[in-house]
Amino acid sequence: MTHTPYGYIIRNGKAVPDTIKAKQVKALFEEYVAGLALKPAAEKIGIQRQHASIGRMIENSFYMGDDFYPAIVGEEIWNKAQAERKRRAEALGRNKNYFARDKSNISPFWGMAFCSKCGSEYRRYTDHGKERWKCGRRIVNRKLCCNSPMIFEREFEVAFMRLVGRIDLVEIAAKHKKVPMGIEKKYDDPFRQAEYAYSKTGIDDFDYQTKKLLAALQGIPEEFDGEFMKKIIKRIEVSHSGTAAFVLINDKECGEELRLDGKS
Repeated sequence: MTHTPYGYIIRNGKAVPDTIKAKQVKALFEEYVAGLALKPAAEKIGIQRQHASIGRMIENSFYMGDDFYPAIVGEEIWNKAQAERKRRAEALGRNKNYFARDKSNISPFWGMAFCSKCGSEYRRYTDHGKERWKCGRRIVNRKLCCNSPMIFEREFEVAFMRLVGRIDLVEIAAKHKKVPMGIEKKYDDPFRQAEYAYSKTGIDDFDYQTKKLLAALQGIPEEFDGEFMKKIIKRIEVSHSGTAAFVLINDKECGEELRLDGKS
């Protein structure tokens, strides 16, 4: 079960644009490209979401359409929005690591790794010439806020290659039995709680995603390949114990240990 991106509804098992929300998505891109900041642009058109969530909407390539989601925005304006996102970051003096999903970024792990406890995105920092990842909320205002482990980039690569080397095709293709699920309270902030609840509801596209997953696994590379990883992995959850839960595109999870000292 995966959540439906803002702007779509599911009708007879297929994703179709929601009449009102699809117009909001299109307007969001237009207002952003025209010069408005993310939050003001969203508020102007009636989208009540946090700044980070709005940013993910702007970066979501689903809105250009694929073989499951019909297009809401054109490729031209989507590309303009990405260029504008980059321009603003550079104007503010942010380095290339600011862009979680910029295709020119040299690391495929941006926008993929998250802290399993606080939910914050892992970000990359250069530490003595090595790329080290840590929770975005680890240090806030010079205070330790999240005691999550710091990971060298190579360890994500090694863990992923171990994963694909032992993956059980029968198990990942087996469909879970549906059980009634309540939405627990996870965040005090009402907007974050609403987003969390929204992420727990959605469409059953397990068969569709599993078909894509199994097809991709027919061509496992001998060495780590970021583009291949993105074809089969939706998200990486890093626990405080130093394990990584790789969430496949069909929502099945595979756990791997991470070596926290960066040695492989």
